[in-house]
Amino acid sequence: PGMGLWQQFLVTSQLLLSLFMPLGLAEGVREGATSLVTVFSHKMASAKLQEHANNLQEMRASLSKVNSLRAAEWKGTLANNIEKLLVKLEKLNMQSKTVDAQVANMTSSENELRSQVLLLSES
Repeated sequence: PGMGLWQQFLVTSQLLLSLFMPLGLAEGVREGATSLVTVFSHKMASAKLQEHANNLQEMRASLSKVNSLRAAEWKGTLANNIEKLLVKLEKLNMQSKTVDAQVANMTSSENELRSQVLLLSES
């Protein structure tokens, strides 16, 4: 963090002016140079600020786009997951119905066999 290039130029100019010009003239030139450097510095700073503002706007637009895509992707993924879960639920319902039917058949077969065993044991 030393002196900036313009500050070094200004100090060097002042030294040279004080060596080679009369004091009153050197003062006027120095003030003019200081004003010029100040205006130039402000213009540079303003240009840099504008550049940073433009960069920030571009970043904000990019982030907004990414957030929008993520939201859409999340909704798509959520809908897709719900659809898969509904398919699994339907499959489980079918399996449950099959098991219920098998249990009913087995119960019926067991009851029939008990009846036959009872008939055979009575005879």
